[in-house]
Amino acid sequence: MFVSDKSILEPADSVAANTGYDVEKMYRGKSDEQLKIEAKEMAAEQKRFDMYVDAWEGSWGYDGFGCFRDMTTVSFMQYTHLVPGSTPLHYGRVLHYGRVLPSLQIFSVKLAEIRGGLEWPLPVYGTVAARDHVGHNRNLLFARNRSECQILNEEDSFFTLTGPSRAIVSKESVVFEIQLKVRGRTKSQDKPLINGVYTYHSRERPICFRNCFCTVELSLERIKKSIQATILGVRVKEEGSWPAFGGRVACSVIGPDASPQEIELLDSRYTTVPITSEGYLVLSRSVVSVDYRGSL
Repeated sequence: MFVSDKSILEPADSVAANTGYDVEKMYRGKSDEQLKIEAKEMAAEQKRFDMYVDAWEGSWGYDGFGCFRDMTTVSFMQYTHLVPGSTPLHYGRVLHYGRVLPSLQIFSVKLAEIRGGLEWPLPVYGTVAARDHVGHNRNLLFARNRSECQILNEEDSFFTLTGPSRAIVSKESVVFEIQLKVRGRTKSQDKPLINGVYTYHSRERPICFRNCFCTVELSLERIKKSIQATILGVRVKEEGSWPAFGGRVACSVIGPDASPQEIELLDSRYTTVPITSEGYLVLSRSVVSVDYRGSL
């Protein structure tokens, strides 16, 4: 599905290099005691995350998976030639068969609620990532640095996802990580929004991360027997051309147990539509999990 309209072009750019939040709002009207409670909670949250990083590096960093921030190197096209019953192939230490496996469909990540003195709109940057047993490295769902912060508002508080880069295999538990900051007017004024880790065991949905400043909601679905669909590009095949205004590309999965929710592949509401020299749209996301009995 492609949607385009002039009205979805708005002056508030989602990537605003010169935008900063007045972090003093986080302190106004609060007692010294309340500020101490919040500071203690955020310090404890950061300490727990640091301990998680140390544990990961102690377990997997010395086992050949590199640094904590390294991204998965397993290609989304690496196993497309394998079919059920085919001969297993070795890639590094991992043995892969051509068979259907459970995977996670990621629908959205949303800043569901803000509190603690925060107000909309809010410029946010950082990462949201998943790790599965296939490679143990980060499979990024959202990743923006300070200069590319996304401005979230009350009417549209969904993060613009650029992943996963390959299917998230959920045969075993999956770990989700979140590290987000509020961009201040200067770098020294940037404030942590939330740091968290959640281990998913196949039943919970949605996943919520909470602290004294916000709630982040990750909407997902577990597909028990799935195959990976890779959308390489979208273009106008016959007469016509892409509109110059912003647009949206989404798809839906049809299957016995599939959710009716759409999976957004591109949302260029705040920019011109990104197009290659061959006329293909450059999609933000390319990987979708599909029930092996279903369709896309």
